Formats: sequence, structure tokens, C-alpha cells
Amino acid sequence: MYNKSVMKGIATWWWLYGALPALLMGLVFQSPAPPQPPARVRPVDFAREVLPIFKASCFPCHGPTKRNGGLRLSNREDAFKGGVSGPVIIPGNAEASVLVKRISGEELGPRMPKGMTALAPEQIETIKRWINEGAPWPDGAENAKHWAFIKPVRPPIPEVQNKRWVRNPIDAFILHRLEQEGLQPSPEAPKEVLIRRVYLDLIGLPPSPEEVDAFLKDKRPDAYERLVDKLLASPHYGERQARIWLDLARYADTDGYEKDLRRSIWRYRDWVIDAFNRDMPFDQFTIEQIAGDLLPNPTLEQRIATGFHRNTMQNLEGGVDQAEAHFMKLVDRVDTTATVWLGITFGCTRCHDHKYDPFTQKDYYAMLAFFNNSKIYPVGDASVGEEKWLEAQIRAPTPEQQRQLAALEKRIERLKKLYPTPPEWHTLIPIEATAAHGSELKSLPDGSMLATGNTPDQEVYSLQLRLPPGRYLALRIEAIPDERLPQKGSGRAGSGNFILTGVSAMLEGQPLAFRRALVDFTQDGFNPTALLQRDSPDQGWAIYPRVAESHELLLLFDKPLRLRREAILKLTLRCESQRWKQHVLGRFRISATGSNALQWREAEEDKRLFEAQIPTTLVMEDNAQNGVLKAQIRIRGEFTNPGEEVEAGTPAVLHPFPPDYPRNRLGLAKWLVSRENPLTARVQVNRMWEAIFGRGLVETSDNFGTQGTYPTHPELLDWLAVEFMERGWRMKAIYRLIVTSATYRQSSRMTPELLQRDPKNTLYARGPRHRLEAELIRDNALAIGGLLSRKIGGPSVFPYQPEGVWDIPYNADRWVMSEGEDRYRRGIYTFWRRSAPYPSFVAFDANSREVCTANRPRTNTPLQALVLLNDPVYIEAAQGLAKRMLKASRGSIEKGIQYGFRCCTARYPQPPELARLRTLYDRMREHYRAHPDAARKLTGQDDPALAAWTMVAHVMLNLDETITKE
Repeated sequence: MYNKSVMKGIATWWWLYGALPALLMGLVFQSPAPPQPPARVRPVDFAREVLPIFKASCFPCHGPTKRNGGLRLSNREDAFKGGVSGPVIIPGNAEASVLVKRISGEELGPRMPKGMTALAPEQIETIKRWINEGAPWPDGAENAKHWAFIKPVRPPIPEVQNKRWVRNPIDAFILHRLEQEGLQPSPEAPKEVLIRRVYLDLIGLPPSPEEVDAFLKDKRPDAYERLVDKLLASPHYGERQARIWLDLARYADTDGYEKDLRRSIWRYRDWVIDAFNRDMPFDQFTIEQIAGDLLPNPTLEQRIATGFHRNTMQNLEGGVDQAEAHFMKLVDRVDTTATVWLGITFGCTRCHDHKYDPFTQKDYYAMLAFFNNSKIYPVGDASVGEEKWLEAQIRAPTPEQQRQLAALEKRIERLKKLYPTPPEWHTLIPIEATAAHGSELKSLPDGSMLATGNTPDQEVYSLQLRLPPGRYLALRIEAIPDERLPQKGSGRAGSGNFILTGVSAMLEGQPLAFRRALVDFTQDGFNPTALLQRDSPDQGWAIYPRVAESHELLLLFDKPLRLRREAILKLTLRCESQRWKQHVLGRFRISATGSNALQWREAEEDKRLFEAQIPTTLVMEDNAQNGVLKAQIRIRGEFTNPGEEVEAGTPAVLHPFPPDYPRNRLGLAKWLVSRENPLTARVQVNRMWEAIFGRGLVETSDNFGTQGTYPTHPELLDWLAVEFMERGWRMKAIYRLIVTSATYRQSSRMTPELLQRDPKNTLYARGPRHRLEAELIRDNALAIGGLLSRKIGGPSVFPYQPEGVWDIPYNADRWVMSEGEDRYRRGIYTFWRRSAPYPSFVAFDANSREVCTANRPRTNTPLQALVLLNDPVYIEAAQGLAKRMLKASRGSIEKGIQYGFRCCTARYPQPPELARLRTLYDRMREHYRAHPDAARKLTGQDDPALAAWTMVAHVMLNLDETITKE
């Protein structure tokens, strides 16, 4: 186990051998690539490549509404005419064109665009190329509809020269572009690299050396395809894909804002995992998340799915205008819907018409109207500004809990048939009743007792009851409301409540044991079982807020009583809460029964207790719809500045809202996944491509508008979008198509030519290579160390995190570390607090999930190295890997090192790598022989060899290759 005292020693030895990873990474070189023919440059497409730059950076001053300096670039005639200083575009001569000089800062005067971000070098180069090609400006290009807002049509698969390389249509599109650019694809990656790559992409976990060996030995021609199918069928596939989706869904376990209180919504997270594993069609996946509750006779799972839009933050701060706070939820739902399914920056139109895309402020509030019908449950006192607006929350049993619940209900039904008559209770009249602290007990005609006189802070009632001959199974204590008591309740506290903290009984001088306490109702936070214990003075039975109702407590004897003659029962009732003063029982009645019908009452209590353990989850729930849903435009986006009212609708520029669709969230969801929608399929396949290759065919995956980047392979994007829809929106089919392509299977090695020609791999002349996401880095370390729990689903867990992280947020909640396997669950199950996300995830670019995030940045910082070096998770993983290597070594140090290296990278170490690691092992072993205390602190054992293995494992886990998908 991890011990803080080892860190200084580990850090020292790390710096002694810190150059090792760099040395290891530089040992394998690729032979120089053969000379390639000169690149054939593809002509610039004005409408798709130049015009968007003009719209974004030039139109504000030189567009349809402004003509600064007499220059207008929004139509061909004006653009070539120029401004007051003459023509700015000289077709065929970029160097002489004033436009180029001004945007590149080569001419005196302010660099254009004035007051805005300068154009990127590649944008300037695009404009130069366009001008040098003669500045072609097709008729009507400025009025052409943006490519992304046109319904995709399946393009023909292009012809290529190297047909043997093509494995599926993806390759034809990629190779066609490569051949245009004068490039050749890279060789196929080694099988060890390929299996690790596809494991990480499809299930997010590394293959074991045994799994690698099995793949290497499989000589069937479709061995790789069989491997892909196995991974797609793995339950861990859903966990891998859900990691990406939960960023989009802004899933978290807390409300956000300053209070950032806990919420229960993990059943939604598990629904997402299950949906991916079942390969739920994306159109159904969409409909159930946006409007599952509006489907005919929705199932529990369909209601749970609507948690997608309950993931929005909840502002429960004091003094907050709840109407405005609810409006901000609606804003978040509109913005998230537009980002996730349409890939547009729709949030701009909350305040004004979009500056660049054809969306209006009216479009925004028309979409908001779809969400403007949520059922609100006010909680708290509005008169003092403490009312909170909550939305629907339901019990959401897991499938296993549903099975157990059904079994309990069958048991109750069977017992009720067996004992159809309710228990018959015999009232026991006290022959003596006293109160220890000043109350007076008065006997009433119905056999009940009423406490009168002064109300003490605590009270103990002692009763002597005559018990006739017979068989007895239980006592009953009834709490009876009375008009003479506060709030007409059954307790003497000002609220009408009481707290019964203990009950004991004696029969003929012998103590009676109770095996169970059953109640028909108990106050939240109070457990009647505590009545049977003497060490819980502030626990027991309480009934607030249902104080004006009759309630009962049943005490089941440990063994049945069989009395042949009358006996005296002495019963003691304690109301001795130390915290809640005067919470004393006011009116009560005692009775007894020997009926076997108690069995079904006990079964009902089993069911009640079981139902109390069932998790709740947040869901969408609408008011009954009367007429068309509407929303008010908020001028400048300000809630306090309402404007005209608009009806629910969608941006017509994309495709009309069908008249037969309902004008509610269900209609919106169907509109999003209509075959007529030009964006949804494109956005989703682009996101899937990005998940595999690290960047989308459209790099700006959250912006398919005119300000977003143009697709690197537009025909491939459209082909995939149409293929996606025609394959029934099945995501596994598209992932399989991508990962079985020759494009994906290329080596990721960078040649000098590719570094110069295509450093970002936008042409895909090599395979994908990028660092793993935060959760996957941790998952891999745990898997490599043999520690990972592969349990699927369940409540969020609390693995190790540094002390004090949760001291920063406002509330007093604290992180209590999980025990057992829950400490080693996958990162997707880690409790996500918005105001203080899990620190090691944040170090590797995870977000707070306060809002929808379409893609994470990928940074390189010293903090990341420190996390891998010092985080106890990685220390424990190193300890686990060391034990695996020691077991695999079988007396051979080299074999152990090879096994550990393969656990981390899937490949065997090269001879120089093996030699360096062997040297490290020998030096570490000698060090720990000389310092046995250090070995004991590191491993818990006086074993210098195990300590040396641990340090070697620690180095391996810190290799760049270990945390990178090659």
C-alpha cells in the first residue's frame, strides 16, 4: 500500500534515472521514406474556403451593411472594383494585391481586420493561393447556402490508383486525397501496436500480454476483424463511449454553483453505458434522452434517459430569483441541444441575431419554448425568500432491484392470501402509569393515555399492563393525534412531533427481547430500529411532518409468548432526546396480538426498507400541454427585459418542422434525427471520427457554421453521414468501419516529409497517435497494475484524492475514501463535483462539466508528470505491476522486465531498452539492500528485490508510450 514517507526517496531516484523514458523512446527509428513525387496542390474552393474568411473577418467593416473606405467584399463586382484607393485584389498576383498586404501587415497602417484577431497564417496562405489562381469567384457564390446546412447526399466512391491498399470506402476517400497531394499512406502498424490501439479506442483498456499473444498466434485472414467484433461486444465498450458522451451531457454528481450540493443521477450515467453496449440506434438514443417521458407509456429506463437535460446546474443559493434560475436552466438546455446534435454556436442568438450564421434571436426562443413546460415543485417558504424550484425526481431501481422488489411483492401477495384477515389487536389497559419528569398521564375511554401538565425536556413513561392468557407475537404502540396537543398532533413538542428513543419490557420480572421494530411511517433521518438499542439517544421514532395522522409502531417479540395465566407486563417508553427538547409522546395506546397475519406486515416492512435503499434520479416531466408552447424573447438575453412572445419552433434554414410532429420535446427530438436534418448525422459521425483520430474531419466539432473549419474530406464526411443513417443510426457499425479501414491501421510513425507536409495529420497519411484522456490514463495504470475493478455500473465512488481538495467549496461536505474494490473502479464512476473535480483528471484536461463540452483540450504541463510520479494511485499501480513482473520472471530478471514492458506497451522492449531497465533494477536492488527501511516503507516487506521491481514498474508506468495511443 501507498505510504507518504516513501515519496522523497522515490522522487530522488526518479531524478537519478529521469532521463530513462526519453532514452527509451528514442531507440526505435524508421528508415528514411523513399522520395515522393512533388505535391499536386488542389485548387482553392472560393465558396468553401475563402468566402467564410471574408464573412468572419471582413464583412463587419466591408460587408453587406458597411462599406468602410468604399470597399465591399460581399459580392464579386464590388470586391474587384475596390475602394477609394483602388482595386485591392489583382487576380493572378497576390504579392501586388493590397488585400494581401493589409491582412499580412506588410503595408503601413493598421493590420486588417482592424480591431479583430489577425488572420491565421494558413488563412492568409489560402487567400494568396486563391488570388494567384486567378481569384475565381463563381456566380452567386456569396449567396450560396453554407455547405453544412445542405442535406448530405451520398457521393460516389472515388477512383484511386493503389486499389490494393483500399479495405473499405473510407480508404478510397483518404487515398484519393493523398494521391492528389502526391503522398503515399504509411505501412500498416505492427500487430502489437494495432491490438493496443484498437483496445484503447473501443474499450479504453490495454490488452494483457496473454491477449496480445493470442492475437499474434491467430493466423486467420479475418483475425483482426474478429478482434474488433469481440471488443465491440465487450461491456467495457459502453464505458469507453460513455466517457465521451458524459462530457456532452455535462454529467456530474453535484448541483454546481456555490453550494454545489450532492444529487443522485448516477442511474442516468448507467443508462448511457447500457445504451452504448446495446448499440441503441442514435435516433432512438436521441429521442429517449430529450423526450423519453413523452413517449407513449414510457418505461422506467426511458424516463431515466431524460436525465440528459436534468444534468443542468441547479442554483439553490439564498436570495436567488428562482424564476430567473429556472430560465438559466432552459438556456443551458437549448445551448446543449444545439451543440450536441447540431454542432452550431446557437448560444449567440440568445442575445441577438447570429452575426455570421443564418439564425435569429427568434429562432433561439422558439427552441427554448420546447423546454418551457417543465413541472415545478416549489419547496421552502417563499415569504422569506427561501422558496426553491425543484423539478421531478423519481425512484429508479436497478434491474436487480426490480427483480428483488417483484419477489417481495409476490411474497406479500402470498401471505395475504394465506392470512387474509388483518391482525386482531387487544388493547391493554394500564393498571398503573407513571411519568418520571413531571407529566401527568390520564386514561381515556378508548384505552389510550394522554399526557398533560407541564412539558418536560425529556420524559420516561412506566406502565404496568395486564396481559391475559394466550399466545402473543407483538406489541403495538399507537401514536394518536389529539386536539389538546400542539398542532393537533400526537406529540407534545411545538411542532406536534415526538421522538421515542427507547422501549423496554419486563414480564414477571424477566426482560423481554424484541427482534424487530416496524412502523407505518417514520421521519426522514430517524430509524426505529434504534429503539431497541440503548446507545442512540437522538435516534428512534419520530413522525414529522405527518404529525396530525395516527401512526403505529409494532414491536415483534424475539420468541412467541405463551401464557397459561394472566401476567403483568411492565413497559417503559423513553423520550430522552438530548438534541430535541420537549419531543415527548402526548397520546398513545398499547395493544397486543398473536395473529400470524403479522407476517405480511413484516413483509411489507421489508419492502418499505428495501424501497428506501432504491436510488432516486432526476428526470424531465412536463405539465399537461394546453395549446402551443410559447416563450418570451429576452431582449439582449436579459431575463428581466422581456420582449415579444414566440411559439415553439426550429430554425427553418435547416429544414422545416413537419406539421405532423407534436410541438413539444418529442417533436423537437424527431426533428433533430430526421433524415432531412443536414447536421445531426454529420455532427455525430464527425465526433466518432474525432474519438478515434484525435481530431474530426471538421476540426471545430462544436461549430459547423460559417466560422467553423471546413472539412478536410467533405465527401468522406457526407458519405459517412449517409451511411450512418442508412445503417439504422448504429454507432457500432460506423466504429467498426473506421477501425477496420486501412487508414486506421497505418503506422503512426512520423517521417520528416510528413512532419513538413502534414504535421497535424489532417491528410491521414499515418495512423492516429495522441495521449490518452484523463480517465483512461488512470484506468490503464490500474489495469496494468492488476488492481482495476471491472464491475459495471452503480453509485459513484470515492478513490484516493489529496486531502483538502473539498475544503475549497462552500459547503461542509467531505470526501470519504471508498473501501475495497470501489477504490479501483474505472474513472467514469468517480464522484464528479463541479466546484472541485477529481484533481488528477483536471491535471490531464478534464473539465468541470458545468456546461456541455464537445472536446477537451490536450495540454502538456509539468503538473502532469508530477501526478504520474506522486499520485498514490500510480504508486499502488507500480506496486501491483511489480508483483506481476516478479511472478512472471520465474527467476529471470529479463523475463520479468519484458512482461512488465508488454503490460505497458504491448510490445517487447528493444535490447537497449531491456539493458537499461536491467541496469536500473540492479542499482535499485543494491540500494534497497543497503536501506532495508526504505524497502519496507515502499512495499511493506523487507524485500529489496520487490522494492527494485516496484521502481522499475514506476518508470514503465511513466513512459510517454504508456500514456499514449500509438
